[in-house]
Amino acid sequence: MARVAGVIAAVILGLPLVDAELALPESLMIAPLSWAGAIVLVRILRGDGDGTPGRTPLWPLGVGLLMAAAISIQQTAVAETSAFFFAMLLAPKLHRRDAFVFLGTVVAITVAWLTAAVITAGGAHAYLTLLGSAMVVTLVAMLIMRRHIPRMGSVAMAPSAAVASR
Repeated sequence: MARVAGVIAAVILGLPLVDAELALPESLMIAPLSWAGAIVLVRILRGDGDGTPGRTPLWPLGVGLLMAAAISIQQTAVAETSAFFFAMLLAPKLHRRDAFVFLGTVVAITVAWLTAAVITAGGAHAYLTLLGSAMVVTLVAMLIMRRHIPRMGSVAMAPSAAVASR
């Protein structure tokens, strides 16, 4: 009965209509985060029942896949990934191997889709897409800061100017 309730709750939480928004990253990210969080919580509370020494359990791979999907939707899921990883490391009933299998799965899948995106878009376009908006905010902040702290502003502007001149 608990499994059925968990599945129903995850499906309902994963629907974009629940959040009264359609296809926004926050709405789409709810489903994989909810599933991953539920699996990690159950494993932390119950322990690793299939933790035989020579066998890698499948649940860290599944949770890693869900978190990689969440990161591909919105990169703020990196914070939750870090929290899950540290919770798994600190949980006394889990093997550390499980935390590293989880993290390795997330990193491998994320690097794979990110590499494909960079190859498809080209290095310069991917760089501007991934870092462009953050760079604009940083440059504006540095320009404001430069008025008040001239040395610090000019030192901080040098790397940004070098990147912008490419």
